[in-house]
Amino acid sequence: MLRDRHLTPLEFAKTLDSNEALLITRAYNRVRFGNEHLTASEKREVEKALFALEAIDKKGSEFSL
Repeated sequence: MLRDRHLTPLEFAKTLDSNEALLITRAYNRVRFGNEHLTASEKREVEKALFALEAIDKKGSEFSL
């Protein structure tokens, strides 16, 4: 699935109906644009979400990483 150029990454993540994509995108935005740091717990949650998306992609879903 490709992101339409007019959508921000967060808007795109919302269209995917994926809690994992939203969690990752929100964490990225906080760090990149909010100059915040993730806690160790948040880092683990992001890592789990990445693994979950990778597992979906390996099953041949519409997600493409």
